[in-house]
Amino acid sequence: MTESNAREQGIEINRVNFVKFLELTNLRGAIENREAIINVTPDNITVNLASVDKTCGLSGILKGKFLDWGILGLDDMSLLKKLVTTLTSDTINIKINKNKLILNDVTTKISAILRDPQYIKNTVSGDKFKLIKEKAIGNEFSLSSDIITKIINNTAILNASNLVIKGKDNKITFELESHENKILSEFVVEESITEFTLKLKNIFVDLLSTFKENSIIVSAQDGCPIYVKTESNNCQFEYVIAPLK
Repeated sequence: MTESNAREQGIEINRVNFVKFLELTNLRGAIENREAIINVTPDNITVNLASVDKTCGLSGILKGKFLDWGILGLDDMSLLKKLVTTLTSDTINIKINKNKLILNDVTTKISAILRDPQYIKNTVSGDKFKLIKEKAIGNEFSLSSDIITKIINNTAILNASNLVIKGKDNKITFELESHENKILSEFVVEESITEFTLKLKNIFVDLLSTFKENSIIVSAQDGCPIYVKTESNNCQFEYVIAPLK
């Protein structure tokens, strides 16, 4: 089957899984990604990109049974995500008609514009992401959804622009400060970790808010990007965020 015929035939995809893939790619706040290049193969859909300010990079995959569509340019992912959520069936059909993404279930049909991939500039090669990831991993610990929610709530209370994360043995400390007001939260984790201190912009909290329902894996080391991994709904996403000096 040619790529053109495959695109016209369309694919069946789990609606909840596809929405989760869009959420984990789109993100929120200062690191929101409005557009993305995705690669659709028979076994998965992949994406590699960086935020506009280059402070956050991601590599994601949605596993499933698809067709060999190749490279597609998604435009206004926030809108696309909202459009997909209007569908109600567990499984939806997606096909391509010229420069349009056509999505439908038993009651609704949606048409969303695609963008020419050559005009999307936020793509990062998988090899480059891997090199950054290799610098970041090696000191992993897990954060539960309860811890993530606590961090998000504390940041909102202070409206803090930065945070300091410290770790030693089996304890992680999050320090938030704004106009001499401070919240310090200490959490016990299962893993034994090497001591580290990292200062980050609150984009780290923007990232956490995207998957606050799930536990995540984090790796943090002095002077290195912080690494985050999340898995849910057949999706696996990895992120790296540059620290402040």
